[in-house]
Formats: sequence, C-alpha cells, structure tokens
Amino acid sequence: TDYSAVFFAGGHGTMWDFRDSQDAQRIIREVYESDGIVSAVCHGPAALVDAKLSSGEYLVKGKNVAAFTNKEEEEVHTTYVVPFLLETALRE
Repeated sequence: TDYSAVFFAGGHGTMWDFRDSQDAQRIIREVYESDGIVSAVCHGPAALVDAKLSSGEYLVKGKNVAAFTNKEEEEVHTTYVVPFLLETALRE
C-alpha cells in the first residue's frame, strides 16, 4: 500500500532473478490490485511471466506486453544462454 507503481528494469540478469522471486510476485499483485502501475522494459517483463492476481489469473492474460523478443535473443546470440525465451514464456 506504500507504492503506486513498480518498474522492472531489463538486462539479461533478470532472466535468472525476476521470474522466481516471490517478493516480486507479491509486489506486482499488490500494486496492480490497488490500481497502481506495473511496468517493465527489455528483459524486465521476466517478472511478469508467472505473476498471478489474487483470483489465480495470470496478470498478462489477454494483455499486450512489450518485451525482448525471441528474434532479438537470436540476434545477440543468447538464445541458448538464457534459461527461457521471454517472448515464448509470456505467450504461453
């Protein structure tokens, strides 16, 4: 309740840290359900992949999300370095 927005910055490191962070998941849910802003850039949307609302629905379900794409991973030769492809995970 102390925050009206949360921003997840990008960078490849977030691919190992954000998705499994229970603290990030809680903050996303609390901010979003309080009509706050949840935002991310580049690889930052890794925090949104498994984010669920109190109802159990995925936060990204039915929403347009901008994130680092599979093609961009290919272009920087990191497709087989990252633990998952962000675009694919968000679509799933």
